[in-house]
Amino acid sequence: MLSLSDEQCNILNAAVNGHNVFITGQGGTGKSFLAKEIYKQLTLGGKKVAIVCSTGIACKAYKNITNSAVRTVHSFYGLGIADLPWPSVVDRSLSNNLVRERVQSHDCIIWDEIGMVSRRVFEIANMIHHKLSKECDAMKPMGGKQVIIAGVFFNFHPSITCSIQELRIGQCGEKSTNFLHGLSRELPTSISKDAVHIFFRRLQMQVHNKNMLFSLPEKNLFKFDAIDTSHHSRYATNLDYQADKTLLLKLGCRVMLLWNVSEALRNGVTGVFVGTDGDNLAVDFDVVGRISLKRETWEKRSRSGAVVASRRQFPVTLAYGITCHKSQSSTVSAAVVHCSKEFTPGLIYVACSRVKTSAHLQVLHFSPDQLMKPSQDCLDVCASHKSMATSADKCCVQSELTDNELVVNEQLAEVDETGADDEEHQEIDDVTQKLVNGYFDRKEEPDEEENFDLMI
Repeated sequence: MLSLSDEQCNILNAAVNGHNVFITGQGGTGKSFLAKEIYKQLTLGGKKVAIVCSTGIACKAYKNITNSAVRTVHSFYGLGIADLPWPSVVDRSLSNNLVRERVQSHDCIIWDEIGMVSRRVFEIANMIHHKLSKECDAMKPMGGKQVIIAGVFFNFHPSITCSIQELRIGQCGEKSTNFLHGLSRELPTSISKDAVHIFFRRLQMQVHNKNMLFSLPEKNLFKFDAIDTSHHSRYATNLDYQADKTLLLKLGCRVMLLWNVSEALRNGVTGVFVGTDGDNLAVDFDVVGRISLKRETWEKRSRSGAVVASRRQFPVTLAYGITCHKSQSSTVSAAVVHCSKEFTPGLIYVACSRVKTSAHLQVLHFSPDQLMKPSQDCLDVCASHKSMATSADKCCVQSELTDNELVVNEQLAEVDETGADDEEHQEIDDVTQKLVNGYFDRKEEPDEEENFDLMI
């Protein structure tokens, strides 16, 4: 059985004594392990503790804790996809009695993988606590609830060579560059067959997934078109949805959930497509076995909150390649990282740190020019992560926020009401459609023994 280090014991004692705590450190140093021990000790002490995670994948780290205590942030606070202006998101959450009771009934919130949510979502959660708190606690952080926050702005597995650590601060010297270029070699077949391909942009991921699907020996191709509706002609095309406009599958292909189906089946869980079940899809998941999945509905709203368009589609997508965001907080047996220019700091670092050894890592097309340096505030937090509060410090559980601090910084992208195209989404649709057309063109003159069917 693993035991706590002296530093972890100090953090545990601070949490047990009622302090708010921020647990940080490089990947693999036991942040989630410590969070579970804090949950155990606080629960034994009579407190009701909720564990919220920034993604469904992150929830898997707490699989031995009762499902009712572990939820995604969006599920716990009833945020949906938080696509409305923040007052509307808060009002929608507060109108849900289950959410109100859940938030009010817990004494402590353990929030894991904090680095994966936006400042806006964190401030919305704080505002929900503020609205539901007692008057005496209304101006305290999180409405006076004890909060244990775990996570980092950069994830890192210590077993990866120290050269990778330079990527963490947006730098890469000659030695590290040579090392990363050396990782462009092919992985052994025994390793590469299960490798996850990680991309920074959805377009590259979509192309890879389609190519992998078409390379499968299975000849029958299942095609499922989304059911799109709009309340005005200008919303009829080019709105960006998480679900595929045209979902193509083959028996035995690898898929990923795009919807929180249950406590065990969360957004990001992978499985294998095994066929249809009436009007539904049949998918085998390691965690629960075979499940029948129905279509779900994604909605797009204007800033006024009105639904302007929607898409009904099966909540899965191909999972041979994933975006860097989807990979975060997970550890995979092997990975192939397809580098491109970072649009936010740390993408290459996060992607490369998904494996425990460089022997199971392939890095393609890397250049130091692709790196984006993190903000100085972020670097300062990482540099000082070993600091502990002293007896002279005031506990932030009892501190009070000013009116200027109790705000939500709105960064919501408004649905374009002028009819302008979403260029990236249109590009994805155009390129993937060309791949599909090319695949069918190759099938126009099949071999004599080849039998190709399209199933809709």
